[in-house]
Amino acid sequence: MHSLWQDLRYAVRLSLKQPGFSLTVILILALGIGANTAIFSFVHGMLLRPLPYPSPEGLVYLWSQNLPAGMDRDQVSLLDWRDWNDRSRLFEGMAAYTPAGATIDGPQGRERIPGLFVSPNLFPMLGVEAHLGRTFSAEEAQPGGSPVALLSYDLWQSRFGGDPSIIGRPLLLSATSTVVVGVLPEGFVFPSRLVGIWRPLAFDPESRPRSVRWVHVLGRIKQGVSFAQARQEMQSIALELERESPQTNRDWRVGMMPLHEAMAGDSRVALLVLQAVVGLVLLIASVNVAGLFLARSQSRRREIAVRAALGAGRVRLLRQLLAESLVLALAGGAAGLAASLAATRWIGGLIPSDLNSNNYYEVLGRSFPRLHEVGIDFEVLLMGLALAFLTAMVFGVVPLLQGSASGQPTALTESSRTIAGSSRQILRRLLVATQVALALVLLAGAGLLTRSFANMLQVSPGFEPKGILTIELSLGSYRTRAQKIQFGRDLVQGLSSLPEVESVGFTTNMPFKDVDWREQFTIVDREVSAGSSEAPSALLHLVSSGYFSTLKIPLIRGRLFDSRDRQDAPGVALINETLARRHWPAGSPLGEHLRLEEGGPSLEIVGIVGDTLQAGLDEQAVPQLFVPFEQRPSWFMNVALRTLGSPIDAAGPARAKIAEVAPRLAVEEMSEMDSLIATSMSQRRLAMSLTAAFAVLALALAATGIFGLNAYFVAQRRQEVGIRMALGAPGTSIVSMVMAQGLRLSLWGVALGLPSAILLGRLASGFLFDVSAADPLTLGIVAALLLSTAGAAGLIPAMKASRIDPASTLKGQ
Repeated sequence: MHSLWQDLRYAVRLSLKQPGFSLTVILILALGIGANTAIFSFVHGMLLRPLPYPSPEGLVYLWSQNLPAGMDRDQVSLLDWRDWNDRSRLFEGMAAYTPAGATIDGPQGRERIPGLFVSPNLFPMLGVEAHLGRTFSAEEAQPGGSPVALLSYDLWQSRFGGDPSIIGRPLLLSATSTVVVGVLPEGFVFPSRLVGIWRPLAFDPESRPRSVRWVHVLGRIKQGVSFAQARQEMQSIALELERESPQTNRDWRVGMMPLHEAMAGDSRVALLVLQAVVGLVLLIASVNVAGLFLARSQSRRREIAVRAALGAGRVRLLRQLLAESLVLALAGGAAGLAASLAATRWIGGLIPSDLNSNNYYEVLGRSFPRLHEVGIDFEVLLMGLALAFLTAMVFGVVPLLQGSASGQPTALTESSRTIAGSSRQILRRLLVATQVALALVLLAGAGLLTRSFANMLQVSPGFEPKGILTIELSLGSYRTRAQKIQFGRDLVQGLSSLPEVESVGFTTNMPFKDVDWREQFTIVDREVSAGSSEAPSALLHLVSSGYFSTLKIPLIRGRLFDSRDRQDAPGVALINETLARRHWPAGSPLGEHLRLEEGGPSLEIVGIVGDTLQAGLDEQAVPQLFVPFEQRPSWFMNVALRTLGSPIDAAGPARAKIAEVAPRLAVEEMSEMDSLIATSMSQRRLAMSLTAAFAVLALALAATGIFGLNAYFVAQRRQEVGIRMALGAPGTSIVSMVMAQGLRLSLWGVALGLPSAILLGRLASGFLFDVSAADPLTLGIVAALLLSTAGAAGLIPAMKASRIDPASTLKGQ
């Protein structure tokens, strides 16, 4: 034990005597371990960690799809959900839910709380029991039942101070007296932690046509049943429903996905790409550490040979070298832990809060719904530490292995020229070339993502977003069509009177609000049945007459909606250019008639408006159909205010005016349109930022490797350089000789890295926009940057070599 303690103290002293080497190794290990641990913590927290429900592997998310009609993911009708649940024999059950935010009136004022309408079997299916009270009974989901509600634990604590007497107490929820029957347990989340109120899904399925798809469905597969078997059964049920209800279910099938994959949404691909990126960074760090230990091993070969000649045994020497590696690995691991904590906070700060809160009721979406579960993953941290220890230990004992291989006398007399040309130098050069190749892959990825992001910024959304304030409202307290129509008129009139507001309009499908209300329709006089795959579909917008002028959506032909298009007037509609081109490629759609429901009123097409992008700047325009709100009022609306100044300055007056027009109505959300567009690009921005950061890190590590190789080259060939200069070689030739070595290795690294960079670009093609994975401009810039960095990294050792004093060098010889 005493000798081991001696070895450790000597290792610490040696590390302090070589601060440059020690700090470099510790920093490289910290960066590699920290970056890898932070990213994998996000991957594990949002993709790999089991969901916080009993037996989560059996939970699946189901949706309707009609691929011939181009509808890949649609919601489910109540009748379809009922039949799925009743006819399935391989599922324990299926639960339905739909968004239903509510306003709470109380001593603390009115507050809008995100919520859900759920079928009572949701909570037993998730294995959740109430913390206080109970969950819903089947009777409470019958139409006409007494209104009841469940509260989340967080809402119970924040709004009601954890008062247990809340059970059985009536609350005023959206102007309806509702009895609280239970509080859900602390930590319960479905599908987002933002949901605070649950109410029974008390709708009569027969009152909603089978063609109206508006609920989400969660199922639990029975134990012992495979996912493939359950999916096959669901397709069989879909075929049965198609035979029984061909008018509404022709070509409609069932989409199904494990719940943990569905909750990851679009973030899954981004996180896996980032994990591959930081895996490369950790590999570069390990290669760099290996190169540094190899370089130091050359200078220690003589020391090891002398100590062996003086009687030190192989076990004693091995223990000493392992102690030195252990000290550096421990220091690097501690620094890596600190770096991983800092990197996790930094990455979490890069994810906008909007991205975590959008679509609180959706499972499939663009958000990071499990972000709150992310923490440092200590298993990954241990893996990184293990790799660091392994690298340090293996390459730390190289001097002893080299001494054994070459023999002690050889080690004492070996010339620098012999060392410089040995196989050990070939290995070190190969390691440096590998670092350059890996750095090129990361730089190329960052360059392609940056170009994609820049290309997206040049895309026009089809309207003018600057100066627009959006307001989301739910009209749950307005029960009749006349009440909703009158509210729309009063709202527009009230908001238009504000001095900060230039114009007002509203719609149900506001761009970049992630509302995807798509409906099928028929063209009158064309033999197509409603609900069939041949029936066209479009995003349905129920809009006010001022919507188009407020967003500055151009009129292409015909006219816009005006005061003529009231509730009792003939039905009218507007379509966008994409829909017009698709269904009237050679003629004019003006004067044609559409029908949204079988047997419903026809709508005359009176105008064509320009295409607008609905969900993202990287998407194509889709068919869109606009109907006057007054002719088909909805229970919710998204208001757009074009302001004369900053939209934020108009937010307060707008909120006050809404409270004046509708005292019992609460504003659900206010956003600047520019912010909504920025949020739609958040995943791309996050991927670009992180990849660029790790690419810069990889470039720095590669530069360190090139610098270390050139510095070692100069140290080992110092005598040769002195002789060259004594014989009259100019300093410029010495500089060229040293720098040429680093540039040659960089060229080899570039040649090795280019194919891998193109392959990575193709694998990540889903994140590229209007740029090829083999874009020559990006790859050329990246290669030039790497070669320039290699030249800069080799310049300092080269300049140092050119200033060697030939006389002192020859005397030392």
